[in-house]
Amino acid sequence: MTLVKSTVGLAGLTLVAGLSLSGVAVAQSAADMLPQKYRDAGVLNVGMVLDYPPYSWIDADSGNPTGLEVDVGLAIGEKLDIEWNIMSVKWEGLITGVGSERFDVGAGGTSDLEEREKVVTFIDYAATSEAVIVLAKNAEIYPDMDALCGKSIGALKGTTTATVAEDLAKECADKGLDTLHVNLYTSVPDADLALQSGRDAAQVGSTEQASFIMMTGGQDWHIVRAGIGATPMGPFVSVKRPDLAEAILAALKELRAEGKLTEIAAKYGLDGSIVDPMINMTTAQ
Repeated sequence: MTLVKSTVGLAGLTLVAGLSLSGVAVAQSAADMLPQKYRDAGVLNVGMVLDYPPYSWIDADSGNPTGLEVDVGLAIGEKLDIEWNIMSVKWEGLITGVGSERFDVGAGGTSDLEEREKVVTFIDYAATSEAVIVLAKNAEIYPDMDALCGKSIGALKGTTTATVAEDLAKECADKGLDTLHVNLYTSVPDADLALQSGRDAAQVGSTEQASFIMMTGGQDWHIVRAGIGATPMGPFVSVKRPDLAEAILAALKELRAEGKLTEIAAKYGLDGSIVDPMINMTTAQ
């Protein structure tokens, strides 16, 4: 789906090699840094999982993508003076698709993990963490994690939620309590259905996502534990494209300096999660 073609037009206003007529070096804009390959194409194809509010989902009324990562992406596109073309992708094909350059960029609330940095380069601008969620009607039955031992917990296959779920199962075992069974799913709707139907007593999900959904009345949930394993997140590109990563980083830095990043995040109750943009924050020291 094609969204917005920006009209900033900065590239044509900056002199070659970032020099003014007087020969004094001036800072390059993000648009100047965009590799010629993408300028010629006029578009960046962005793979995105569109079932993950508040980061990226389809608005029921308009039928268009919405969310933090959608709005930030469109703002990046404007800074780069290029079309930010969002394409719906299933989670299991997103990172490999970007790594192989099937998509120019990936986004959608994806955590920056060291293992993923071997395939893609993250341009981080926010932080995310995980939470253990139960149905609100079961809040008194499961007041803490010990009460969930012996039950089942859902998580998304291949994500940080699965790692957290396995760690929680180990926590039960280390305490000598009954086994916490981990069920893995390939989509958020599948995990939500398992929780809603009672197949799982709990679910591991994004703290920010759960808080947003509860705030907007989307689900009648209760958070048992929040803020587990905070990690940076942001859009990502193939490790083969460091030049594209630097251009997106420059765009995010401009948006951060202008206050635009915080302004966008505030729409989704995520302004407190914004951090100074950085490449591969998980391993950058």
